[in-house]
Amino acid sequence: MYFYKDNLNFLILSIIDTCQNESDLNTYQKTINLGIAQGVPATTMVLIIDGFEDESADFVPEQHYIFRGSTPDDMFLYDSVVTGTTLYNDEDITDLYYYKIGIVKESGCETGSKALYGSSVSNIINNNGLVGVKEINIDSGIEIYPNPLKESTMIKIPVTEALEVTDVRVTDLTGKIVFEDKFSGSTYLLNRGTLESGVYFLEISAKGEEKLFRGKLVVK
Repeated sequence: MYFYKDNLNFLILSIIDTCQNESDLNTYQKTINLGIAQGVPATTMVLIIDGFEDESADFVPEQHYIFRGSTPDDMFLYDSVVTGTTLYNDEDITDLYYYKIGIVKESGCETGSKALYGSSVSNIINNNGLVGVKEINIDSGIEIYPNPLKESTMIKIPVTEALEVTDVRVTDLTGKIVFEDKFSGSTYLLNRGTLESGVYFLEISAKGEEKLFRGKLVVK
């Protein structure tokens, strides 16, 4: 039996015997969910980990194992993180990769067929649409002050006529656009507005340019 709660997937089971008597529901187990976003620099892929959870606390895995491959069928154990880790940076990525994450319980459940079930894996994701996005290389750099911000921050951009800034965009760690605006010139006052406390990415696009500037923005 499954139920859906607070946008997270939980698994709850009961047992029905041969007389059709159903047991009480057991405590829930929350499945693993994996997301991805582009980090800074743009060749960093940020894995967003929503790990396994056992309501009874009978099983708390020490590690979550990260698998990576060029196709969904050739994924191999790539790294591991301590349980409770929510973000993982895979750096210097210029090719398409698929990812999943899993856990292992050494003393798994033995079925009637003597098969041992002691592992659980997440959904499979890839970095398609993120890999290959480059940054604008502005020698004198972009100033964002203050950062972290409380109410607002000033963005100062050393643009040239060949690099006309047209859009400013803020995305969360999942890549969702939470703020977007257009402007011209070399300065822009970004107000906090409805942004909640957390880490975001600031994106600035330039007219006639395929490249994209990305910088980390922290809201207190």
